[in-house]
Amino acid sequence: MNNDSPFFDKSTKETAPNPKKKSNFLIDDLSESDATENIESSAFSQKLIPKSIAPFIMATAMIVTSEIGDKTFLVAALMAMRHPRSTVFGGAIAALIFMTVLSAVVGRTVPTLLSRKYTMLAAGILFVVFGVKMVREGLEMSPEEGIDEELHEVESELENLEIENDQLAAEEGRVDHDKPELTSNSATPEPASNAYRPRRSSITNFHNSTVQRAFEGFTNLAYLVFSAAWVQTFVMTFLAEWGDRSQIATIAMAAGRDFHQVVYGGIVGHAFCTGLAVIGGKLLATKISLRTVTLGGGFTFLVFAVIYFKDCFYFNESSS
Repeated sequence: MNNDSPFFDKSTKETAPNPKKKSNFLIDDLSESDATENIESSAFSQKLIPKSIAPFIMATAMIVTSEIGDKTFLVAALMAMRHPRSTVFGGAIAALIFMTVLSAVVGRTVPTLLSRKYTMLAAGILFVVFGVKMVREGLEMSPEEGIDEELHEVESELENLEIENDQLAAEEGRVDHDKPELTSNSATPEPASNAYRPRRSSITNFHNSTVQRAFEGFTNLAYLVFSAAWVQTFVMTFLAEWGDRSQIATIAMAAGRDFHQVVYGGIVGHAFCTGLAVIGGKLLATKISLRTVTLGGGFTFLVFAVIYFKDCFYFNESSS
């Protein structure tokens, strides 16, 4: 038919439906709808914590809620009463940084053994176990219960360690005037090079292993470079943190979250807690309500468990 014919309706040609074009519109609408749902889901998951800094904030909160009033906190508080605060802080934070990096490295290797989805599921289960245990312990405590018992335990360990160090010094041929005298009012002395002797393995609780030998080698080197108070703080902090709940939680968090963010958050959390311990000392430790700290840590771990379970449920293995 001729388009110029008077019987030809141009409006009909322009508005005639095209089944193929309509089908394309439906596909485009569906794709746009899926994209909108993904954006809304992502926005919902990031409503509380931005995704870019979520691991950092979670790691910091985990360390603060689990380390306040803990054994490492008490070690720093008591050592700061006997030695210069800067020396104690340096030794404690060095041990905690080393432990945080070591734990995160171990956690980072877990996804190579398990899929990332099952790794997040395992981390969530671990946080549930820790959270329920801490909440139950907190509910069984008295509101007036403090940390006096653990404080006395750490004080006894410090005294026993000093006695053991004196005995080791005598057995290794060091006389008393070679040993630097440290008080809270004195400056940090430099260790005498002729007074150095390798430390014995009895100061550690490790079994005969590669970790033990590496740790002893580091402490031997540290005695050549740092003061005795620095090394003593480092050793006691490292041993107190080894196998602690925060170490296991750091491993779990690094397995399911960004490695670097977890390390940075853990270091910031440890620096905050250690700084409080060094500045506040024993007075701050005696004012801490063990029940409040335990309940706060337990609920924090349960929140982390919910986050990990949600991430596991929405995790897409093919997109990772």
